[in-house]
Amino acid sequence: MTGEQRETNGQGDATGNSPRDIMTLVYPYFKTPGSRTQMLFNPLGIALLAAILRNHGITVQVVDCTFKEFDEVIEEISAARPRIIGFYTMITMTRNVRRLAKVLRAMLPGTLFTCGGPLASVHPGIFKDTCDLIFRGEIGDWFAGFVSGWFQHEGDVTSFLESPAIDWDSLAGLVVFSPDGSMIVDNAPMHIPDTEFNHLPVPDRDDFDHESYQAFWLDKADCGNGDPATVTSIFMTAGCPFSCDFCSKPIFGNAVRFRTLQSILNEIRYIQSLGYNYLWISDDILTLDLNFLESFCMHLVEAERGMAGISWSCLSRATPLPTDLVALMKQAGCDKVYLGLESGNERILEIMNKRINLDEARTTVRLFKEHGIKVAGFFIVGYPGETKKTIEDTFIYASSLNLDEVSFNVPFPIPGSKLYERLQRASPVDMNEEWTIENQVHFIYDSDFSEDWLQARIERFYRDFDKDKLSKQTPLDAVH
Repeated sequence: MTGEQRETNGQGDATGNSPRDIMTLVYPYFKTPGSRTQMLFNPLGIALLAAILRNHGITVQVVDCTFKEFDEVIEEISAARPRIIGFYTMITMTRNVRRLAKVLRAMLPGTLFTCGGPLASVHPGIFKDTCDLIFRGEIGDWFAGFVSGWFQHEGDVTSFLESPAIDWDSLAGLVVFSPDGSMIVDNAPMHIPDTEFNHLPVPDRDDFDHESYQAFWLDKADCGNGDPATVTSIFMTAGCPFSCDFCSKPIFGNAVRFRTLQSILNEIRYIQSLGYNYLWISDDILTLDLNFLESFCMHLVEAERGMAGISWSCLSRATPLPTDLVALMKQAGCDKVYLGLESGNERILEIMNKRINLDEARTTVRLFKEHGIKVAGFFIVGYPGETKKTIEDTFIYASSLNLDEVSFNVPFPIPGSKLYERLQRASPVDMNEEWTIENQVHFIYDSDFSEDWLQARIERFYRDFDKDKLSKQTPLDAVH
């Protein structure tokens, strides 16, 4: 029998039906109507894990909550009666995970509840009352064996956790808490090694609402030539050798790993077949390995490979690239580059451990612009150690760069980052604080700056920035 056909002897659900051998993967983000959401992408972590499990013959239900209502999600999952549920966790989704799990537990008492993702990786204790098992770090092929082991188990969750048939020590990143809240299993997390990373399957995007994702983007972006853009994300690398103060290195790891170009090209063809014409390359360090970047661009330039018509944007460090490589990026369809400029004050850049300087960043912006590639800049204002003068330095610097797009945010102390650890020592961050606010000035720690003052200053910058851009438009730009 297939996994979907075989009913188990586990405890039945609220309707008296037994759970089925299905793993449900949940992306618990709900788009808030009227919110200032800037980007929406297919959740690639969920898509990759679905592909891995399906390659091992496991039946998977993917539930992307982005365009759904809460009750709709509950109905969809409970109707499937999965034997195991896995939640993706991020700071801004914590409340949603707890709400979903609470309702589903009452409806599916025989189901194993698990979670993974960035927040679970650095703060597993947050979910000790929500999930039976928590997985930190990256999940590879071995996870399919764990899921199969649960499907073969005839008892309930408690007896499974006591089963000698499972080599619990071999499950990388597994965390288990006892009923009294103490940690009884704490396995070291792993990052997928090069040999396995090179052979990862193409993430399975078939379960996503592509019509809604594409409609979201149609009035927000174009392909660089005025044509409407339908945008989705893709990853090509993992890991980062740098150590910015605000970044959570335990999640990503230091070792940089690369997918094969053939796998990437196959995924781009797949993406195009779904109706997308624009890629957001989500890698932090795509432009770090110049040989890899050149090979990728050369493959896109070769029209016979079927990549004609795809535009893309990427992140880059604010350090100049070779001029001929920037020209090749443009030829290969690069429309926009996003730079983590962060501050217009050298002292604050040092506090952030950015390892860039203002002159290099200015040169980088100019180089991309000279080759027809738009440039967007990310900035953080209100960083611990700042003054109103250093904040003003950043606004002045940003105004001087001739950027096409700009974004200002306040510091967000991601668990696992040096910033988070430093703030915890000074005035602990409440992990039960409201973390769901999108793109608003909201400090979740004691800051020296007024939220109202900073919000007003940022909005004034945006008004001036938009007015300046409008004054520079040609008549043709205005039509587009």
